[in-house]
Parts: sequence; C-alpha cells; structure tokens
Amino acid sequence: MIMEDFLYSVSAILPRKLEPIFELISLDFPYSLETINESIKVTTYSSESFEEAETYLKKIVELLTKDADLLNVDFFEREQINFYREKLNKDKYYNEYKKYLKPIKVLDKIIIVPNSSLGEEFDDFRIPVVFLSSLLAFGTGSHPTTRMCLEYLAEQNLKNKIVVDAGTGSGILAIAAAKLGAKRVVAFDKDQVAVSVARSNVKLNGVDDIVEVIEGELDLLESLKADILVANLTSEIILDNFSILANASVNRIGLSGFLKADEQEIIDRFSASLSEGIKKESSGWVFLEFRRV
Repeated sequence: MIMEDFLYSVSAILPRKLEPIFELISLDFPYSLETINESIKVTTYSSESFEEAETYLKKIVELLTKDADLLNVDFFEREQINFYREKLNKDKYYNEYKKYLKPIKVLDKIIIVPNSSLGEEFDDFRIPVVFLSSLLAFGTGSHPTTRMCLEYLAEQNLKNKIVVDAGTGSGILAIAAAKLGAKRVVAFDKDQVAVSVARSNVKLNGVDDIVEVIEGELDLLESLKADILVANLTSEIILDNFSILANASVNRIGLSGFLKADEQEIIDRFSASLSEGIKKESSGWVFLEFRRV
C-alpha cells in the first residue's frame, strides 16, 4: 500500500530569507513550502506517525542551520521553532502538496508533470510527457540533481539501449528513459514505498512493458548488464559502493546527488578505471559521467 487514507503533517514557520537554501539541500522525503509574507511555512508528511514527520522537519532545520552558517545567512535558535501538527486526509495532502509543483520541460525533449491531473494540458505537445501521480518518493524533477540526470538522458540516443536506474525513487528517470526510446529499463530501490510508487507511476505512463521495477540494494548491479547506468544517490552511498558502481557491466555511468565539495574525491576514485565524460553543475550540485575505457 502506498499510503493510508490520511497522512500526518508537521509544519514550522521559518524566515523567508532561508528559502533559496532549499536549492542546496537534498531531501528524500515529501515536503512543501508556502510563502507567507516574510516567512515560509515548511511542512513534512508521513503515512506512519507525527513523530516520523517531525523527524523529517528536524532534519530540514538541521540542514538549513548548517548551510545558513556556511553562507553567512542569519538564522535563529532551534529552540525558538514551534512545530504544528495536523492530520490530513489523502485528498487534502495532494491538494496542498501538488500546488507547489509545476510542469518542467527538459531540453525541449520531454516534459515532467508531477501531478497526473494536469496531463490534459500537455496532450498536444509533440514531445514525451512523464506523469507522476504519487508524491511519496523522491524525484519530481524539481531538484537540481534530478534535473541534471533528466538532461543527461535527454542528450543520449537511447534507441535500442538498455538503461539501469539505481535508487529509482518515484521512477522518474526510468520512465523518462523509456519515453526517450530505451528498449528496456531496469529500476531498483531498497525502499518498499519507493518501489510501490515507482511501479504505480510506470503503469500510469504505459511503459510497464519496458520498465521493470525491483526492490533491492546496489549489489543487484553485479547481475545486470546495460548500456547506461544512472545513479542519483548521495556522495556517501556512491563512495561506500564505489567498487560495485565502477565495476558494473555498463558502458556509461551517470552519477549525481552530491555537492561540488565531493566532486574531486569521486573523480579520483572512478577515473582510476574509467574515463571522464560529461559534467554538469547546478546550484552547487554536480553530475558526472564516466565511460568504460
């Protein structure tokens, strides 16, 4: 089951000057932002409990505090933050969360619509559209790392190619690869909710004959063979699993999910056995491609 009939939400009111920092942090859980005069209302959601939603919000505050210090932005004492709890029915959650997500066009080659009810507006476009109906997994196209991975896929000739999406989240990259011409896509994630969400989105987009979604860890790569691997993870996961990723039976590896500060260490590790390819940067985040020599 992807979600219950209701969700738990926890909100906090923060200074609006912190809003740009959200482009610098990577979050793998659903949240929304609402501008209220000189403040922003940040809300996190959980299908399990208020405590889990509050844990997510505390993580946001922790990351904001860290980046605010680095950027010399005045912040505030955490003790001054008040958390507000609300139990939302499923419809209210979708209505609140979806209004912050807008359709995204990637290199005039594909459109990401993180709300299936918006689909009718884009049926006349002559480029593929990816619809995302569930918002409980990471990957709506709005984060710089997801955008760069989408751009990378859009730049490739995927016709008759096999693509692997490691850490698929919502399934956005796998679905995009299928709609951009890949003949087969294998997507996997260790999180059960993400797998359910990805399978739902794959079916919604009519590419379940092309995309296979599997629950599993990165060691699944040891049994897979493909032309392209995309892995939008974190620097820690990438470096901890360097050997598995670098030795995967693929011709090209596209890595993202890490900041500029981690770029050189990742290059040093992967360039020992692979050649460097395309590089992208956006809002302090980096995408790196490595190719089989």
